Amino acid sequence: EKVVIHRIIKPENIFPDFSNDEVKLNDFGLASETQEEPIDSFRGMNQYMPSEFMKTSKYDGCEATIWVMGILLVDMLPPIISAFGKLQHCLSMESRIPRHFSSSV
Repeated sequence: EKVVIHRIIKPENIFPDFSNDEVKLNDFGLASETQEEPIDSFRGMNQYMPSEFMKTSKYDGCEATIWVMGILLVDMLPPIISAFGKLQHCLSMESRIPRHFSSSV
């Protein structure tokens, strides 16, 4: 069984199905199968670019998917992380969840 990397997960491609408590993805036009080797081309939106690609021009597709989901989670939270999109700050920042957020976040 092959694992497919979507490569362009963004809000416009996410469709919640509330009747089944599922989330569905759309637009698999840039999708690819996973690879043993790191991927050396980025085909998504810059604000969802994996941090390792910013540093090395290569990234792991599965790890990048988790990265994008984290960015989408931050996008859904209140706008407290205003500097998140700034490249240098993003590469050097430590992750901290404010105390007033639920521990489930």
